[in-house]
Amino acid sequence: MARAKITITDITKNAETSAAAGTSLATIATDGGYIDSSDTQGLLLRIVQTFAGAKVITAVAGDNPPALCAGQGDLDVSMAQNDVSFVALESARFAQSDGKINIDAEAGTTGTIECYRVGV
Repeated sequence: MARAKITITDITKNAETSAAAGTSLATIATDGGYIDSSDTQGLLLRIVQTFAGAKVITAVAGDNPPALCAGQGDLDVSMAQNDVSFVALESARFAQSDGKINIDAEAGTTGTIECYRVGV
């Protein structure tokens, strides 16, 4: 299946920004997810994991080039039920050759993932 798009919500300086609805982690667990952006500066994920147990959400290491720090590998975020995590992403580690950043979740994961661009 095709990866699900995780939409970026821009947080504007000196203005109110409403919270995003988020993308289902159950969908990400089944199909994978991606953030599509030519501008990956200031990306921040908000992850809410609601499964009754521990699950892992992964920012997948990118392709070199363009991700010069891809050799650092994936970033695994271990989360218990009802945990909320914020993860700042950089393209130098996570950008794929097509410009996307891929996100995976362990099978059975539930909850939501949101992506924000800070400081626009």
